[in-house]
Amino acid sequence: MKKRIFFLALLLVALGVVGFQTGAYYEFEKLFLRNNSSASVAGNHGGSGSNNNSTSPSNNVEVNTIFNYGNGIITWFNNTRVSESWNFYNLTVFLTDGRVHSQAFPDLQDEHQVLGINGVEQNSTDYWSLWKYCPSYNAWAWSPVGADRISLSNNGIYGWYYQNQNTNYAPVAGAATVTILDISSC
Repeated sequence: MKKRIFFLALLLVALGVVGFQTGAYYEFEKLFLRNNSSASVAGNHGGSGSNNNSTSPSNNVEVNTIFNYGNGIITWFNNTRVSESWNFYNLTVFLTDGRVHSQAFPDLQDEHQVLGINGVEQNSTDYWSLWKYCPSYNAWAWSPVGADRISLSNNGIYGWYYQNQNTNYAPVAGAATVTILDISSC
């Protein structure tokens, strides 16, 4: 009888562990893997040019985005389908489920300075830099303009990199960089 109770208790503990692990997996998935790359999205996400509510595939672009947190954590969002009227700021707000700390500047047509992404905030030495991959140069270009000024293009590759203000590295380790004054030419 004692053996039976012991095995029953052991079975209940095992089921509890499996249930806990399953719940933790789904919470992790919601936190980090929640973007369905084939999702068709539209709507206003806080910037100029984001009022196009069409979800027609002809009004969408497919983009790839990297978030490099500067500490070994890198997240890619590949083949994300969004409205062609969106800019990089709109995309960032969407991919982070709104977890963007920014300051809007009304005098500059409501442009945003991004101060933090997913709880990682700039400080006196580190900040979020934004990048665009330029296929014609096979290199990443640091953006001289803010995220609101970067229009999205079909198959475009964009990136955020949390880095020290004294460095200028691409969001992909070891990747080539190029200096371009007009990032829209990439």
